[in-house]
Amino acid sequence: MIITDRFNQTAKIEIPTGVKKIGVSMSGGADSSMLCYLLAKEIKENDLNIIIHPISARFAVRPWSYMRAKRVVKFIKNDLECPEIFGQHYYFSVPEDECKIDQAKEKHFGHVMSFLFVNNIIDHLFSGKTKNPSKQVMNTFFDKNPQTDRNNPTEKDIYKASVETVPWAMVDNRLIIDLYKKYGLMHTLLPITRSCEGSETATSNFTKECGKCWWCEERKWALEQVNG
Repeated sequence: MIITDRFNQTAKIEIPTGVKKIGVSMSGGADSSMLCYLLAKEIKENDLNIIIHPISARFAVRPWSYMRAKRVVKFIKNDLECPEIFGQHYYFSVPEDECKIDQAKEKHFGHVMSFLFVNNIIDHLFSGKTKNPSKQVMNTFFDKNPQTDRNNPTEKDIYKASVETVPWAMVDNRLIIDLYKKYGLMHTLLPITRSCEGSETATSNFTKECGKCWWCEERKWALEQVNG
C-alpha cells in the first residue's frame, strides 16, 4: 500500500511475506491508531491469514495510554467489522522511575518485544512513530522538547530490523491527519486518540489535554495544515 498526501510525502505499508502474527505498538495516539486501522483494512480486504496483536505500555506518567489504545482497537473492530483479525492485546506496566528518559522507555519496550518474539507470539512488529516537523515549525511551539531521534530519519529508520517496520518514519504528522480526513475518520476515530503528554496537574488528572506540550502542539499544527 503506497500512501501519499498533498504535502508531497509518501509512505509505504507492506506486510512481509510469510508473516502471520503482527504486533502493533499502540500508544493510543493518532499515528499508531491509523497504522493499526490500515493494517486491519489491508488484512480484511485481501482476506489474509494474519492476526494483529496490539501491544501497549502503561507508563506511570501516561496512565491513560492503554485505555485509549483499547478504545481504538474496539472502534477498528466495529468500523471494519473485523473482530476475528485481532488476537490478544498485550500490555506492560512501567513505573515512574523508569519513565524519566526516552532511552529507558525504549529499553523496557525492547525487553517486552524480545519476550514476544522468542515465545513466537508475534513474528513481525509495526510501530507508528513519525518524524518531527521542520525545525522552523518546532521553533513556534511553546514546548521545545521533541524526541531528537525523530529529527533526521533515513530509510534505515523505516526498516529498523528484519522483524520491525516503522512506515511513518520519514513522514510527519500531516500525512497521518490527512489519512483521517481521507477515510472519514476525523470525527470518529481521531477524537478517541490522545497525544497529550501534559502533567497530571496540567490535564486535571489526565481528564483533558493540556494544549501546550510538544505533542499537543504537533497535532494542532498538523490539523491546521490539513484543514487550511
